[in-house]
Amino acid sequence: MPHRVILAVKSEQERAIVSSALLAAPAIELVATVSSATELERLIPQHQPEVVVLSSELAGDNTFSLVNRLVTRWRVAVIVLLPDDDLLTARRFLKAGALDAIPLSLVHKELNDSLQAALRQGATAWRSPLQLGRIVVFFGTKGGVGTSLLATNVAVALARYLPAESVCLVDLDLQFGAIPMLLNLQPKINLATLAQRLVHRVRERMHQRRLRFPDDDEALPVATPGRS
Repeated sequence: MPHRVILAVKSEQERAIVSSALLAAPAIELVATVSSATELERLIPQHQPEVVVLSSELAGDNTFSLVNRLVTRWRVAVIVLLPDDDLLTARRFLKAGALDAIPLSLVHKELNDSLQAALRQGATAWRSPLQLGRIVVFFGTKGGVGTSLLATNVAVALARYLPAESVCLVDLDLQFGAIPMLLNLQPKINLATLAQRLVHRVRERMHQRRLRFPDDDEALPVATPGRS
């Protein structure tokens, strides 16, 4: 089965060079060619590409963030086309998440190798953004066994490997949570604070409707099956 590729370029020269190189690549299907970032992101859910070959000038200075978004949100392998052999720009795209950055003059020589590398690494499995989240839970039956330390180290390691904004560390120990201390943070609010604010808002709404909110030590009524 052919592997799906979208080509996103600004100039006809780029389009002609890359299209001919893709025709020579085995088991590759060019499913769409676009000329803007907006059109590219609109077509990704429709065509579900495995690789996007993208011009470094597609979105101007925003092309770096576009590459990062394609990789982290859509889990698409991205190969960037450079107008010349600019090492600094290539490094910036690689840091943004691109699999490779190829000068336009080397497309016929290197593009096929980059495409095959993307497919071998498995970075090309397309998934809906609603399916991207992964939750790892660290749970200890008693305190002092290193649960918070392990969770913190894993989160820090992931944030170094993945885009930092895609990693969220949550400490659900509302009484003795140690993660802020491990990270040398002094948070102004925590989950307990948010829960208290929620309770306060519920109390206010109930008061406005002349309803009584149960006291902290008072059990809420529970419906009994078979009884009204």
